[in-house]
Amino acid sequence: MINALLADGGSDYLSMLVTDFLWKAAIVAVLVIIVLVSMVIIYKKVGNRK
Repeated sequence: MINALLADGGSDYLSMLVTDFLWKAAIVAVLVIIVLVSMVIIYKKVGNRK
């Protein structure tokens, strides 16, 4: 399978890998932001109770 992809040009496969990595990085970044925002909201709610 890899040989067929390399014979097809290799650059297409490389760009596909880069695009896949960028998608995963973007998804991880969004998840991290959501977690941080929810943590800040919870922290502020807990802080207001005191």
